[in-house]
Amino acid sequence: MKNIFILLMLLVLMVSYFSFSFAAEGLPDEPPLTQEDITVGNNAIASIRWDVSRAESDNIIILTIPKIDGYGWAVRKDVGDYVGIGLNWEQQYSGYGGETIEMSLTNPKGTGFYIIFYNDSSFRVVREEIYVYFPGSGINFIPPEDRIGVSTDENGDIVQYYDNDDNPISKNDPRVQDPFEHKTLVFSDFNSSYWAYNVIYKLTSLGYIKGYPDGTFRPENNITRAEFSAIMAHLLEDKYPEGAKYDHAGIFPDFTSHHWGYEITQHMLIYITKGDSINVFGDSFHPDQFIAREEVVAAIHATLKNSGKLKEASESVNFRDLEASRFPDSIRYCVKQGFIKGYPDGTFKPNNNITRAEIAAILVEVVEAL
Repeated sequence: MKNIFILLMLLVLMVSYFSFSFAAEGLPDEPPLTQEDITVGNNAIASIRWDVSRAESDNIIILTIPKIDGYGWAVRKDVGDYVGIGLNWEQQYSGYGGETIEMSLTNPKGTGFYIIFYNDSSFRVVREEIYVYFPGSGINFIPPEDRIGVSTDENGDIVQYYDNDDNPISKNDPRVQDPFEHKTLVFSDFNSSYWAYNVIYKLTSLGYIKGYPDGTFRPENNITRAEFSAIMAHLLEDKYPEGAKYDHAGIFPDFTSHHWGYEITQHMLIYITKGDSINVFGDSFHPDQFIAREEVVAAIHATLKNSGKLKEASESVNFRDLEASRFPDSIRYCVKQGFIKGYPDGTFKPNNNITRAEIAAILVEVVEAL
């Protein structure tokens, strides 16, 4: 009997969700969300796992949702021509989680996924989220301000668009004409418990760094000189365009236009004097060589030291291995600015390679400073 009641309540949730008005006229008010609901909901959504490794080859996406006592899930996806607005959809799952769901992709333009997380006792919807898979991009989270709903006539044709607060909007509204402008890529290989979660998403949302076509970010991968230079170039062009004034193309004989990163790296090097460029990278650039921590801070220092945009901090910087670095002044400069830190053992480890996550943490601080 309880199962029948649960299914009936899920049906109410689904109908109400896609009409964008859960508390319909004549229905009692929803019980309020508790702080526990909010906390559990945030953790539950953050624990979802998306696997898009078979998306391009088999048109399959695999979703894993956690099991959380006292709460349940409803999952559905788009069918037909509409993407991400919940007009034509089919139920994929209803239950208590702890399961993996294999879902097919039916639209070459993209597929929307609609997830409801609810309190099983109060049947209160705790979280309602929309994700869209775009070919070549991966899973994207659609924030509330970009979500739109519709009403249709008896033929299923759209007659009115609505914003997320159920207000009518014109078909010429930017949210209709350019939907999901603020979408955020969802990476499948880490979640909100990862130390660099926020900085990675901030840097990717700004467009300075990207993930991989398989939906991963690979935060623990080391980063090459060319990869770092490409990210830095995008950041500088956006935040410090007036600083680009040095032209020394061709100073690195091993780095030619045949390399994927040649052109974009030149956009970073024009912020650095020829002497500083050679001092940081040497007589050869070695674009595919992993960049060291001291080279990262030296490059940042070289691009920004004469900008006038940053204030020198007064606190002292002391690391046990500071003088072992080729760039002690650059380390001092970047540590004082708050761009980078040392290790708990009192060292900086200047010659260590640096990961993609660490680069994100550093460059978010540079963005904030600029």
